[in-house]
Amino acid sequence: EGSTLATMKAGKSYLYDGVGNSNNNFKTYPSYTTTQSEILMYYKNFYGSDYEPNTVVKAVLNGEYVEFDGPAKDQDYSDATRTDPVEYLIREELAKKITQYTTALLEMYQLFEKALEKVAQNCFSYVHKDSNVRCDEAVNIWDEAAAIQDGPNYLGSQICQDYFTCGFNYNNADKIAIANTKILNLFQVGQAAIRTG
Repeated sequence: EGSTLATMKAGKSYLYDGVGNSNNNFKTYPSYTTTQSEILMYYKNFYGSDYEPNTVVKAVLNGEYVEFDGPAKDQDYSDATRTDPVEYLIREELAKKITQYTTALLEMYQLFEKALEKVAQNCFSYVHKDSNVRCDEAVNIWDEAAAIQDGPNYLGSQICQDYFTCGFNYNNADKIAIANTKILNLFQVGQAAIRTG
């Protein structure tokens, strides 16, 4: 059936006004902005220095026009560019995709940045023989970042079967995208480095 104007408004109220949503985090992503990861800098260079992914998601849900300060093309999500009933389905899908592939991605990279900053401040999980201080904050932040990757991992395992990119031999036998296996391995390597500094 697709979305209607009423379901779009309810979704906006849920995500941005906190109606029925006590864990209303998406509107504050990226949550860490004290320093910027390379990925966030690329986005800001392309879309403009004041770019926030949730501004775009809100514009999509509200059917608004978005102007960017960077070289990115402006986007028109208004009713003038859509025809009913497809307009609401397109808006819903765009909001989902931007949230999953941009907002969550930026949050993940910013959390990695935050974990690295904690390590730079001598926050190590493994205690040195001359020190009795143990700090798990950097590792916990790294784990939060890795957990965000769960959505794309699921999607990758669904899509890899279509493109024969499942498993190390690309034979789709184990139904796990090789990209997911590699990225999870990198998360583990990164976590070990974060633990030891």
